[in-house]
Amino acid sequence: VLKQLSALFKDYMEDKGFVARWGGEEFLFAFTDTSEMKTHDYMENLIQKIRLMSIVYGGEYLRVTMTFGVNMLKTTQSLDACITMADKKLYYGKQTGRNRIIYQLNDYL
Repeated sequence: VLKQLSALFKDYMEDKGFVARWGGEEFLFAFTDTSEMKTHDYMENLIQKIRLMSIVYGGEYLRVTMTFGVNMLKTTQSLDACITMADKKLYYGKQTGRNRIIYQLNDYL
C-alpha cells in the first residue's frame, strides 16, 4: 500500500511541490507558490484519487482511506509550528471520522 501511495503522491506532486514520508504512515506535502484556494483544490483532487484506488494484495482488493490536516505557512510562523498545527488537524480528523481533510479546526470545535 505504501509503495503504491508513494508512487501516486510522487507523480501527483511533480509540478506542485514535494511530498515526503513523515513517520510511519504519515506524509508531508508542501505546495510551492500556491494560494489557499488552489491548495484546497489540490487536496480535494488528491483525496478523490486515493478513494478511487484499488490495490490488489494477496488476491484481495484493498480500498485506501486517508485523513489530511492542512495548514498554510504564515510569514509570522515557524515551519515547526506550521507542521504541528497540520498534525493537530490530522489527528482531529482521525479521531472524528477519518477519510477526510481538515482545513480549519475552528470549523469543527
